[in-house]
Amino acid sequence: MLLRQRIIVVALLFAALLLFLSTLANGAWQRTRLTDTAGESTRPHLVHDLTDAAHVFYEEEGEIRHLVVGNPVPEVLGTGDELDVEHCGVCGEISLAWVGTDEHPHFRSFADGVWSADSFQPTVFGPTVAVAVSHHGEGRLLWAEYDLMTEELVVLFIWQNDGEWEGIVELGRTDPGDYYPEDTVLSLDRIGSDGRLIASWVNAEISATPGLRARTGKDASWDEVETVYGHFAWDYAGDTAYPSGVTHFAGNGPQPTCPCNSLHYVSGSEGSWSEAENIGRDHYPAEMEWPQQMALHVRQSDGVPLVVWRHEAYEMLELVDERLVLGNKVGGEWSYQYDIAAGRNAQHPDVSTDAAGHAYVVWSDDSGGAFDLYLATDLDPSSLVTTEVADYGGLRVYPNPARLGAFVEWDSDAATAPRLRLLDAFGREVCTHSLVPESDCVRVWWELTDRAGRPLPNGVYLLELSDDIDPVESTRIVVIR
Repeated sequence: MLLRQRIIVVALLFAALLLFLSTLANGAWQRTRLTDTAGESTRPHLVHDLTDAAHVFYEEEGEIRHLVVGNPVPEVLGTGDELDVEHCGVCGEISLAWVGTDEHPHFRSFADGVWSADSFQPTVFGPTVAVAVSHHGEGRLLWAEYDLMTEELVVLFIWQNDGEWEGIVELGRTDPGDYYPEDTVLSLDRIGSDGRLIASWVNAEISATPGLRARTGKDASWDEVETVYGHFAWDYAGDTAYPSGVTHFAGNGPQPTCPCNSLHYVSGSEGSWSEAENIGRDHYPAEMEWPQQMALHVRQSDGVPLVVWRHEAYEMLELVDERLVLGNKVGGEWSYQYDIAAGRNAQHPDVSTDAAGHAYVVWSDDSGGAFDLYLATDLDPSSLVTTEVADYGGLRVYPNPARLGAFVEWDSDAATAPRLRLLDAFGREVCTHSLVPESDCVRVWWELTDRAGRPLPNGVYLLELSDDIDPVESTRIVVIR
């Protein structure tokens, strides 16, 4: 027994050395805290928009909240949970869906700095337990209801046409098995410029035909159901390289040789799927590895898949290591990074990439006492985010410093007839903006250009909010490209 314990200790020390060397090889990841509230911030989702601003959506105290990285002041978009978010790389619109407290699927979209009104769909068979969202000119919505009569999960689809929701198409039914229906996961992604989508869901492991199911189609026309991979039985994530149409999936299932959890990856398109790769093992030398809570993002510039997950390792049923693992597949080979959130109770990570291809990972953990959100990247976070919003009375600017653009926001009562002036370091007027307030708060997006539309050079600029005569509020903004 003593010899066994010594072997375990040596193995753990060797694992720590390997992880340290991996950290040196991949570059140190920098962490930034995004929230610090009395409530628990959980289940974050991360997307980058066309201006490279990073948007984080999450749940807190039964609310669906949204913040732009660099501005710690969130906005509340609805109430409920089980949210999903999608950014359209063509038109730039962000689509958001969630399960409301009324057990209906809800939808909102974000374009030109404005959110659409909350719209919800009537349920057909029973309460909604999961949603997924996509976009092609307008909203596309997938959701699952628990049929109270048959005790099946029913997967339904609906689409927008000229702002109105049309049709409800039943795409499939599945047995929830011995898992709670609310643990259901769905995925919906666009696979072509013609608006075709791939919708997917998982049959539970004890059903007659377990595995990941998928259908491709658009609007009311869908192809037959196919099994992408029969091993997926629990959680999974998917994303598509647009417009090539190659879809990538990563998901959980039981190990065939032990009561462990596995993480498998497959890719392909309708009728042609790759052999599965087990990417969730051999990351820590322990008796049992347990990968879980994965997210998958495809870098659109080159089609590289990135998978992030919570990784637990057990020795004699005792937790000996917990961390986030980020894997990416380049040139047919997987590489991994282990230093994003080692030794932290990191939960429900998500990953996205900026225009330059740098990966950003967001998660929730209770290292500060309550569950808050954290962001990590291998870039210097001081050039990307600020932990405090620039707020001078009624004027707020974020992100600051800014690279591609910034939101400028002010309270409508801060000036009777608000006029925004941008001045350079020599006091010269660069551009102006006037807007009649229509609500208690006015927000505009500034693309870091002058009045002729030319990109501004790096530097420090003064934003001045004024009424018809005198300045009312002012603040500085730093432009770093």
